[in-house]
Amino acid sequence: MLNSIKRTILNGAGFALKKGVLERINAAKSNRIILLKPDAIGDYIIVRNLMNYYILHPSNKNTEFYLIANSKLRTLIDKTDKDLYKEILYLDNSIITKFKNLYRINKLESKAILFPVYSPTHEMDELVMMTGAPAKIGIKGDSVNKPEGTFPKGKMAYTKLVDVDGINGSEFNHEFSKMKLFFEAVLNEKIPVQKPVLPATIQKTKFNRIVVCPGSAGVYKIWSPANYSMMIDLIKKQYPQYGIDIICGPGEEYLGEKIKSITQNFNNLLNVKDIGVLCSEIQKCDLVISNDSAPIHIAAALDVYSVCIFNGSRYGRFVPYPAEITDRSLAVVPPQVQKKMENGNPEYMQYLYRNLTAENINSIDMEAVLKTVNDVL
Repeated sequence: MLNSIKRTILNGAGFALKKGVLERINAAKSNRIILLKPDAIGDYIIVRNLMNYYILHPSNKNTEFYLIANSKLRTLIDKTDKDLYKEILYLDNSIITKFKNLYRINKLESKAILFPVYSPTHEMDELVMMTGAPAKIGIKGDSVNKPEGTFPKGKMAYTKLVDVDGINGSEFNHEFSKMKLFFEAVLNEKIPVQKPVLPATIQKTKFNRIVVCPGSAGVYKIWSPANYSMMIDLIKKQYPQYGIDIICGPGEEYLGEKIKSITQNFNNLLNVKDIGVLCSEIQKCDLVISNDSAPIHIAAALDVYSVCIFNGSRYGRFVPYPAEITDRSLAVVPPQVQKKMENGNPEYMQYLYRNLTAENINSIDMEAVLKTVNDVL
């Protein structure tokens, strides 16, 4: 009920703001462009250096850029990208913050808003509409984040939708490749950016350190603490020279405590709330072992090896990275998924790419995980 009331209030505010925009000076005279990237940490890391390339392009020399981003990214953006933007607005679940941001966005009178998101929500479509920008450019993506039966605002919200499906005739490309096609379409030229990148702050060396990140936003993505504990024991037995640290994010502390109650074969249990600190910790290791979550993308952007333990949902869109982007991102999936993949069934691979699977992540063989870890170490 509360969410329904909030939605009604926001929709009403949106109507008033849109009406006001239409009655004001044409925003095309503005030199302001809004980049809207409100989704998860990993999504931002995948696209950040493509956004930076676009901002620094000579054609945008006299343009002021504004970013709307997930509040969880604040410390990372402050350290890496803050100077590129005139102003950054952060989104969270507070209705007060939403109203403040709507008011501020409305006042900007931007000439364009770019929304590089393949799976938008209705709320984000509304936000694009509310800007009143003459050019509203989004992606011709999917509707997996839009509840069935709700009013489709997508096409109404945009002046242009970019088709990002298809590299060399295939529509099943990695998220980085989709985002690259988007910005190439906006600039109307090829972009010489080959992979996600985060700036390194220390010299690359051998650390003899493994970081284990057992958490994830989706419960179906979490390998059990019992499995992680067994894996830690087996790795420590085979590679005693490596220190192992467990890192848990906000709300994931219980996973670390559960692992700690089963095994003591690790050095430190770190509860990290700051994404900037997480990036620093991952930079100082030789291997990240994680579920399908932000640490996998941070590792890819820092050229750190990673092993992703996941159930195969949307295989290839986010995980694993294709070799042409990075050969340091490896993945282990349930045996049922692995067998079907090895059979080369194109219909199954297409289904897997687009959908969440019902396969249990805890059916993944420990032997398969250890073999993949051995391939790295």
